[in-house]
Amino acid sequence: MLALETMSLNRPLRIFLCDLTHVSQIVASEIFPLNIGFVATYCKKKFDERVDISLFKYPHDLVQAFRESSPDIIAFSNYIWNLDLSYSLASQIKKEYPEIPVIFGGPNYPSILSEQENWLRSRPNIDIYIYKDAEVPFSTIIEHLLENEPIEEIKKRALPSSHAISSNHIFYAGPLAERIKELDILPSPYLGKFFDK
Repeated sequence: MLALETMSLNRPLRIFLCDLTHVSQIVASEIFPLNIGFVATYCKKKFDERVDISLFKYPHDLVQAFRESSPDIIAFSNYIWNLDLSYSLASQIKKEYPEIPVIFGGPNYPSILSEQENWLRSRPNIDIYIYKDAEVPFSTIIEHLLENEPIEEIKKRALPSSHAISSNHIFYAGPLAERIKELDILPSPYLGKFFDK
């Protein structure tokens, strides 16, 4: 796969969104990944055919999809029960595909700025962390990627609700994005067929 900076976008931007659960003995989280479903449907509504989005709940499905065709960008939800699993896979992805931007988001993240910086510095394989609501901030990041902007430049923009450590070790934290007040702007991930599988 070509790096995003040089990639010709004659095809949709391939996005993997992951809300992973442990499955070694039982399925630890049996609920639908509604969180990433809303992120996906909002992004699809905004960019339509310019994006191709796949959702993943089970690690083995994600690994199999990678074997078939790696994404242009991958994002993980972050909860106390899946952080180690998600970060372990993200780290392996960064090792094998360093050009793929890795985005994290979710409530398992500090609320104090200095602690946020320390949290990110201790997890260098995360390119950008989306703080709080992710639908609009994630789509803003995608908009910049669709314009072939390098991930390092996007980090330095300090986009709303986006936190990042740049390659020169500077911490960037954008202002908190305005919350969505009208939930009707979020299409249904059920009707959008994201949950069919």
